[in-house]
Amino acid sequence: MTDVLPTLLELAGIALPADTPDRHKPSGKSLLPSGILEVHGHFNHGDSVVVVNEFSEELGVGMVNYDSGDIRKIMGRKTTEIESVLGFRHDDEVIHRDNLVITRTLQEGEALCL
Repeated sequence: MTDVLPTLLELAGIALPADTPDRHKPSGKSLLPSGILEVHGHFNHGDSVVVVNEFSEELGVGMVNYDSGDIRKIMGRKTTEIESVLGFRHDDEVIHRDNLVITRTLQEGEALCL
């Protein structure tokens, strides 16, 4: 899959902090705004983006429910704050688990960073 995609530096993506709580890690679960540390590049609602850790290691690829500008506004916030910040709410999740493909298996005790 990675041979088809541009290098990580050229891809739009989302990054998670190293101390991301388990409930925000993309390990078969949805990615919530509160678990996002950074947003890289420009992308639109419905685009596929790479999810990386703090070392720029790819963790997965997912289809986003918000554009990059909106995610920057809601990152780090609770899902209950989305509508008050943006004036609308598409979904509670930035990336729903049904639209997320995990491309790297985490080892026990390994933290996610994005």
